Amino acid sequence: MRMGFKNSSKASFVLPLFFVLCIFFTAGLLDKSYASDIENGTTESDAQSATGMEALLQMDIRDLMNVQVISATRSLKPISEVAENMTVITAKDIEFMNAHTIADVLNTVTGVQVFFNGGLGGNAVYEIQGSEATHTTVLIDDVILNSISSGVSELLSMLPVQIVERIEIIKGPASAVWGSSLGGIINIITKTGNGTKSINGTVSTAYGEKNTDDNRAEIYGAKDKFEYYLYAGHLQTDGLRQDFNIYTSNLYSKVAYNITDDTKVSSTFYYDRGRRGEGDDLPSDTYFNDRFEHILATLSLNSKLNSNLSLDLSMHTLQQVFKSYDNQISDGLETYQDTNTGTTNGASAKLAYTAGMNSIVVGTDYEKGTLKDPNLLNGRQGIQKWDIFINDTIVWNKLSVTPGLRFDNTDAFGSFISPTLGATYKLTDRTFLRATVSEGFNNPTLFDRFGENFFFQANAQLKIEEVTSCQAGIETRALPYVWAKVSAFSNNIRDALVQEPISGSNTFAFTYANVGKVRHQGVEAEIKTNAIYHTSLFAGASFIDSKDLLTELVLTDSPRYTFVAGLKYDDGKSLKAILQGHYIWFNEPSSSEAQYNSMILDMSITKTVFRQKDMACDVFLTAHNIFDGSQYEDYYFPNPGRWVEGGVRFKF
Repeated sequence: MRMGFKNSSKASFVLPLFFVLCIFFTAGLLDKSYASDIENGTTESDAQSATGMEALLQMDIRDLMNVQVISATRSLKPISEVAENMTVITAKDIEFMNAHTIADVLNTVTGVQVFFNGGLGGNAVYEIQGSEATHTTVLIDDVILNSISSGVSELLSMLPVQIVERIEIIKGPASAVWGSSLGGIINIITKTGNGTKSINGTVSTAYGEKNTDDNRAEIYGAKDKFEYYLYAGHLQTDGLRQDFNIYTSNLYSKVAYNITDDTKVSSTFYYDRGRRGEGDDLPSDTYFNDRFEHILATLSLNSKLNSNLSLDLSMHTLQQVFKSYDNQISDGLETYQDTNTGTTNGASAKLAYTAGMNSIVVGTDYEKGTLKDPNLLNGRQGIQKWDIFINDTIVWNKLSVTPGLRFDNTDAFGSFISPTLGATYKLTDRTFLRATVSEGFNNPTLFDRFGENFFFQANAQLKIEEVTSCQAGIETRALPYVWAKVSAFSNNIRDALVQEPISGSNTFAFTYANVGKVRHQGVEAEIKTNAIYHTSLFAGASFIDSKDLLTELVLTDSPRYTFVAGLKYDDGKSLKAILQGHYIWFNEPSSSEAQYNSMILDMSITKTVFRQKDMACDVFLTAHNIFDGSQYEDYYFPNPGRWVEGGVRFKF
């Protein structure tokens, strides 16, 4: 049974509509001379003749169409040559929000849905355009973070934002480049040691309600041929909801040595350890919590062989340990413990060749994973994967064509060929079209195939899920001072994994089987303005029609539509602020007792109180969920109510 709107839900649409109207109104406040220039055919090549104010107003939205990205083909190129629907979030954007974790940031992106289990630091479930979390591949500097046990990345709710240079998100299948990624890609690209002097750094602390505390420190720099970036941090809260506490500490380092001007060797290391509460069940007198530990190490060599050819070699190891505990609330007695340890080791090689119209990338990946869990058959299972891929970006005048092909093989789930063909076309200097057609896939998890417990039974016949995807869109700055993007998508999944009850067993037992056919289709739109009187506006909306093609019923466990809207203020000197809201219509059945008739609004203000040469000190204040709204898909995981925090950040 689908849930209907209550009268109070009308307020959820007023704010997004208000922001969109404001944006178009702002676009109408144009300088008449600028509008006249457009009529007379003036383009960006005439920027030198523009006034200083006009040049400033044009800068931000022009950058949106020229930013360099790597995730689309695994080689840097401007986003205007990327056929997929892609979003980039920078370190500057993150600092505006005063966010804590990667999950906090993703929650502000149009077309991305994040479901927080209990709030800050809690296990966050993420989706792109309605696809499941297991369908999205999460990477950090091109290393896959998805657990071989659950198929998702628990690290998103723990990774500190301080280490992030930018986050690149591909919305839709990216299997021709990254393999198992039926729903999309989240690629976290970390900071490097490049600095203006030998030692740079940031120290910050934030404190809020319920003993919420976030302390961070980073130093980075370069001297001679050596570069370094070092980070340490600690995040904790007693629980913004009852028994959803979090205590975690993490370290990150990236060091590099430039052997020559064209060859660099680098290494990264990430470590975290902590514990968190997962809520309680009062009728059974049980409190749930877990402890975790992650270790990631990489070693890479990057060399420019000549003016046209470059080589990248890398290897990595990742270990993820989870220990789940059940404790009695009344006396604290531990009643159950389960330990899950996943280890993956891998290597990659890639050649990139650029000459004339072509930018060709060819490469291979290898990964071997081992999972230890008492709920697995024999207590231990493994998987080996390897692939080869090739893609090309062919630029001819205003047309850019991107063909790609990848072959993936696994010893557990077989092989798959992922072709893709994309194109972008510049209608004008300010507007371009994009379209892509691709085939993609998703590997089931080792637990799906080999897991056994009271609730679940393994299915040794599981195979990969497959998808055919079509996307098209337009991105434009035809309106002065306004950037807009509209994208449409249709993702048709076959051999989808579906829960099937096990006959003759207990009421709750089930298994997975490849018997589903699902379609996620829809449209999303985004709009941003440049700053006028130091204030800019942004808004985005997505509509997702998720349907079971066998029953022709709308899926009730997939978001139906979402809104993101807000405004930013930056005087360029000492004061900046952001007010932003997000809303998700979860489309849940009434049995889940979900609540989502409110838009969640957050506001953050940052004031620079001291600045001298290379040093600056900021104070900031953030109010979360200003109107104390409820937005959650399951009564067991309510979102935090209104809470406030403040802090200090010192840069040198």
